[in-house]
Amino acid sequence: MTRGIILKGQAYVLKRRQRVGLWEGKCYVMKMKKSILLLAFAILCIIAGSHFVSNKLSSREGEGTEPNTSIQPEADSSAIPPIDDETFIDTSDTIRVALHTTGFASLYHSQVKVSCDVPYEVITEDGIVEKEAGEVMSFSKVEEETKISPMQKEGRITLLSIKRNSGTPSYRGTITLHSKNGKIVVVNELSMEEYLYGVLPSEMPANYGAEALKLQAVCARSYAMREKNESRYEEFYADVVDSTASQVYNNTKEDGRANQAVRDTKGEILMYEDEIASTYFFSTSYGYTTNSGDVWYQSRKESSPEYLTGKFQGEEELELNLKKESDFRAFLDHPDFYDTFEQEEAWYRWTVKTTLSQISKTLSANYPKEVKKIGAIKKLVIADRGVGGVAKICKVVGTKGSFVIEKENAIRKAFAVSGTKAIGQNKTEMTISSLLPSGYFYIEQKGKNVIFHGGGFGHGVGMSQTGARNMAELGYTWEEMAEHYFPGVSIESCY
Repeated sequence: MTRGIILKGQAYVLKRRQRVGLWEGKCYVMKMKKSILLLAFAILCIIAGSHFVSNKLSSREGEGTEPNTSIQPEADSSAIPPIDDETFIDTSDTIRVALHTTGFASLYHSQVKVSCDVPYEVITEDGIVEKEAGEVMSFSKVEEETKISPMQKEGRITLLSIKRNSGTPSYRGTITLHSKNGKIVVVNELSMEEYLYGVLPSEMPANYGAEALKLQAVCARSYAMREKNESRYEEFYADVVDSTASQVYNNTKEDGRANQAVRDTKGEILMYEDEIASTYFFSTSYGYTTNSGDVWYQSRKESSPEYLTGKFQGEEELELNLKKESDFRAFLDHPDFYDTFEQEEAWYRWTVKTTLSQISKTLSANYPKEVKKIGAIKKLVIADRGVGGVAKICKVVGTKGSFVIEKENAIRKAFAVSGTKAIGQNKTEMTISSLLPSGYFYIEQKGKNVIFHGGGFGHGVGMSQTGARNMAELGYTWEEMAEHYFPGVSIESCY
């Protein structure tokens, strides 16, 4: 038995070395090609002296930038300007996006202020009014549907009344204002592919690499197509919204690398049997993912489709039973024992330290009736775990009784003491606001002190974004990664 394990380990190491060797070989060839291209370019510049050629090529500088290790996508200082390739034919359907106010606080706007970088039209039932480029219009209410449309295809409409991570946002397509509940609902309508230009850099850092971006593009397109078919936001005259309730859109400026990933996967979506797959994604796994039915469920024994089931996040095909508390803790406490894709990531493992009195205040704010009935809180217990070890049911024990909190998101929220610090690997810090980093944790109580030992960042269902980045660096294609994260899916065109 021991010899079998050793041989298996040796085979795994050999396989990994072969993959790394192949990847290094690819890198060497790529470097040689790059050198030759640079030499040819220099000669071309000398012969032609063409400033035009130089400007065209400069838009692609920086595509080889090292991946950003930040968990939440931020404005990328090395962003590549968007590339509007005239040879790219966009045949996609349109999608309607309801836009939130600043801070994604509400879909109801008290005031809307718009401008455009080209001449534009304001269209109502009463007629069409033309406005000059740069002319600002302000709306505190609208009596009827009002459509704002650039008079040139390349025009961008700027919403001066809202702010995003990248500043004042500008939008492709058209903006339509609707009256609802005495406020204004703002809807951006544009093509599906152009919508993805705004989603990708807002959901995944654009320097995560081409293959990871392609997978993100396919996941985002699949998710958007499914949302559009379900018509959840029809009351807001939209197919999706621009926040995490759908997908974050246009919070970060467009990036040429992300735009190229959209073009390279034009129209491609993931299908499972006869339906568009629910392509969930999250930031970072802790070495294992979970079933969708362990996170979002109506009944505790809800089943999950094959493509949304938990699995080990490494090159080995390992099946571990992490529902058992002792096995879960062993997996979490010994991160070097298993070779996973993300074991060097900042949020692969983390701790949060707080006190029982602080947690009691948070619980009292969220569950006032329940806390009042059970008296002083004495103990917190994870009563049930899902596949991969995610917390499904937690029991709060008091001096007079107890109550339970169910589902991963509710549990993360219940124990998140605002202002405390989450400490990741390499002394990475994050201030807790409304959620613990993930639902993969166990609780250690030492007198009045409480320590949450956890791993990963996000809900843990579907694709891990940092995992995809690291798999891409090992030489995996986006198609191979799609099969890894969503086993059993097929790749099809939606156009």
